[in-house]
Amino acid sequence: MQTTWLKENVNLNQLSDFAKQFFEERGFEVTTQKESKNEIRLSAKIKITPPSEVTIEIKGKPEDFTIVFRPRSAARNIRFLGPILSSLGLGIITKYEQDVSEFYEKLENEFWTFIEGKISSVSNKKNPQNLGYA
Repeated sequence: MQTTWLKENVNLNQLSDFAKQFFEERGFEVTTQKESKNEIRLSAKIKITPPSEVTIEIKGKPEDFTIVFRPRSAARNIRFLGPILSSLGLGIITKYEQDVSEFYEKLENEFWTFIEGKISSVSNKKNPQNLGYA
């Protein structure tokens, strides 16, 4: 999922620090790559069951930017096999995928709440517009 902010005037490096803080507080190991002046990518990994990884991309300019939240999991790859697996008596795999999806959904909701609060607190607003989630 992604969301775009317009006319916020936020330091993107500071924004990536906030995202890093969010994941580190939850036990993730975070690496940061500055792809260019206007793009920062964070990779957050945690060794739990199931192992989880999230990529955060921050793109744009301080005034107008987009944040992308992209979870990765092996369980997501078997989502479409759920009905077949259940009919073969392998419903435990479907349950596993459901648990993983719930984990990522909760994490993502917490992330957006956290990051929106941080943006509001540091923004030098010029008639701000949050275009919402896509």
